[in-house]
Amino acid sequence: MKLRYCSVIIASIVLLFFNAGALSADSNASSTFLELTLGVPRIKADGEWKPVRAAPYLHQGEAVIPLHDIAPYMGYIMGKDQAGRTRVSKTGCTVTLDAGSKNVDQEKNGSLQKAAMSIEPFEQDGQLWVPLRSIAEFLDWQVFWTADQPDKIIISTLSPDAERIGADSMIKYLNETGRIENPVTVAVIDNGVNMEHPFLKDRMISPYDAASGSSRMEDYNGHGTQVAGVIANSTPAAVKIMPIRVVDPNGNYTAENLVRAIQYAVEHGATVINLSLSSSSSDHEKQVVLNGIDEAVRQGCTVVAAAGNNGRDVENYLPACSQSAVVVTAVDASGNCWAQSNTGKTVDVSAPGVHVVTAELNGGFGPHDGTSLAAPFVSAACAMLQMDNPSVTPAEIENILIRYANDPNKPGRDASYGAGIINLSQYVQNQRLGIAEDFKKSEKEKRALLDVEISKILEQDLHEKNR
Repeated sequence: MKLRYCSVIIASIVLLFFNAGALSADSNASSTFLELTLGVPRIKADGEWKPVRAAPYLHQGEAVIPLHDIAPYMGYIMGKDQAGRTRVSKTGCTVTLDAGSKNVDQEKNGSLQKAAMSIEPFEQDGQLWVPLRSIAEFLDWQVFWTADQPDKIIISTLSPDAERIGADSMIKYLNETGRIENPVTVAVIDNGVNMEHPFLKDRMISPYDAASGSSRMEDYNGHGTQVAGVIANSTPAAVKIMPIRVVDPNGNYTAENLVRAIQYAVEHGATVINLSLSSSSSDHEKQVVLNGIDEAVRQGCTVVAAAGNNGRDVENYLPACSQSAVVVTAVDASGNCWAQSNTGKTVDVSAPGVHVVTAELNGGFGPHDGTSLAAPFVSAACAMLQMDNPSVTPAEIENILIRYANDPNKPGRDASYGAGIINLSQYVQNQRLGIAEDFKKSEKEKRALLDVEISKILEQDLHEKNR
């Protein structure tokens, strides 16, 4: 079986488009990942090098950064309050601070808290310098240092695409309810993952090579690392990633090895499986894989499959032809279905899949296209729904995704978007309001039951009139 990763296919070997869009601190763009080097006056924003006026450096034993240079790249607006203090703001979060004072005002979602920096911010060369770890905590940034490059610093925040699917709302809700620590494991069945990537290494558990039966793990071309990066960026830290390699360096895998990988995932505690793979196959191979997916779902594991990038009908491709998996197409920033997405009757939902910034094989970050990147957004959503309710079933998860999808097309399910683009924001709102909903039945089943009830009422009404 010849693998086609669900990104752009060239000469039967998968390659990903690298559409490096220009980023500017003066634009409305919001970077997901920044790479800084102590003593070097430049940053890498989502894979693109950008100049800055001043280099971060060590001060009183701490890394300090020029706030006015760095924060705008992360989508924050800089300003002043009435007292002349510096204000750093983004939707739902505002931090106010001043040079010479450790005191910080932190406003999140309308709630004001007083806090303190580890060391006092100070002005130098027209910049306000702040301790990195403190400002990262107040602005919900994650900070990583690499062991092999101790001067290299990575800063990450939730991606705009993750916010599009409501991941920010879901994470806040899980934190409010105390469920953010509920453990969930997502298996990434792919060509391996770079387990030493600074953004991923704390998320990795139970690696497995389905072809050799060993726990040795490496990524041949970066694809699995990109997929894992989307999941890691869109979920709380309690969501762990199980990297399972099923693909050889030539892009080949067998149906038997794929099923072995699925079985391993289920047996070792994964409750979500991400399959950003696509291949044509014989009838026998097709049935073997479909049976494996069906069995995983029967055992309570939600399987998410990328639709593929051939611009054709999913009916001809595994695993997207599965009725049991949640099948995902890709949309661009405007909500349009990506032209190269496979489409068809098994498509359930869609998710961002164009110019998605994620982790790369070399330890950095960059943008990529494909349904391979859309599927892990859905896997992330599934994992967080399981954190919210550990007893939720695969069928209920699929019904929730469909119920709260934003349909950019005409109302109703279609071959391009399925039910629409996933978005958990309304789910969170209804949960906060205590609105009880039945997700055990699909929308189709509910409509069928409603039709029966309406028919009974009409029949009874007719009977009363004829009496």
